[in-house]
Amino acid sequence: MIVENLYEEVLIKPTLKGVDNLFVVSGYSSATFANRHLTENKDFRLNLIIGMPGMTKDHFGYMNLYKKFGDRFNGHYLQKKPPVHSKVYGWCNGNNPLIGYSGSANYS
Repeated sequence: MIVENLYEEVLIKPTLKGVDNLFVVSGYSSATFANRHLTENKDFRLNLIIGMPGMTKDHFGYMNLYKKFGDRFNGHYLQKKPPVHSKVYGWCNGNNPLIGYSGSANYS
């Protein structure tokens, strides 16, 4: 169980192991956090699903991520019920899953 340095352990170190695609399902997220993550580590593609309907207050920030990072950022809002409040992180090499995490930390 990882309880310290979550950002480093879950979001940075896995890219040192050759993974290049991060799939995230998170109830809540922030465009500012995604921007930081994509800026600090240029060796991966972020695929983000925000699971709580109505969580679009950062919409313009996410649109700016599309403009800034192009195909390195792929984001979606879940618009159907039931809402999804999970926090799941899956690292892949291409489409081959290699490392997965689940816990209570939103992508924010």
